Amino acid sequence: MNQPAERVAYPSATEPKVAEECVLEIGGLEQVFRANAGSGGFTVHVREPLLIPRGGFVTIQGPNGCGKTTLMTVLALLRRPTNLADMSMFRLRIPERSSDLAAGVHAAPIPSRLEYDLKSVWASRQGNGRMGDIRRQYFGFCPQQLELLSALNVAETIGLSLRFNGWPKSKVRERVQLLLDEFDLVEKKRNRIDNISGGQQQKVTIARAIAHSPAIVFLDEPTAFLHVRTAHQALSTMRKLQHESGGTTTIVMITHDNDLAEEFSTRIINMEGDGVQGWVSNVEDRAA
Repeated sequence: MNQPAERVAYPSATEPKVAEECVLEIGGLEQVFRANAGSGGFTVHVREPLLIPRGGFVTIQGPNGCGKTTLMTVLALLRRPTNLADMSMFRLRIPERSSDLAAGVHAAPIPSRLEYDLKSVWASRQGNGRMGDIRRQYFGFCPQQLELLSALNVAETIGLSLRFNGWPKSKVRERVQLLLDEFDLVEKKRNRIDNISGGQQQKVTIARAIAHSPAIVFLDEPTAFLHVRTAHQALSTMRKLQHESGGTTTIVMITHDNDLAEEFSTRIINMEGDGVQGWVSNVEDRAA
């Protein structure tokens, strides 16, 4: 297999000096993706430790076909690492949250040192089920294809993750109303999903992803259906909600929009590829 050319070393000099400041750590990944059984496959490399800082707004950028979405699906625990046993690290740390933000399964604050060795979890007999529980409780998702249920209205859709995590009805109503206000969707709250515009559907998806105040929100091209101004407004709202969480929510976003990356990112992960493999080439830190 061809080896990626020598690249700028990462992580950057401003990496968190205390491990607890990182919500997610991964290293030594060689993820093989095959579009179909007959294809030769595409390999995504993360050779050096890649650290996702807690409370950051991290953007993954690179040309089409370099493996951005493949990397995100591994980070988001949607795809089991191909070379699990040989990885140097794969850890998740859940930051402490107040009881208000932990209104679902957690009636009390989450311990500040709740940590998962994700290599061990994936390797365990109950790995798939445990990963499902972690995703439900601690992750939020805004997929490129939106994946909305047409049978539900806007308010019901935004409240899905809250109900799945056992939030009481009064808290669900309160949180959904706040998000409807923040994303300018109040007048559409009783509309079925297939009766609102593509841009409004995109905002519903973003609101649904952040509704339960997850530890990490993963966004794959979250502004694809939005006008530039509306995209900036939606991400500004998301960043505001992130700050209101007290720094307990981290955002990881894929985008081709350089302006959005420059405006919102506290860290940019740059990727490159050659058609056969993709790799993280360098990491840039930005002022918060």
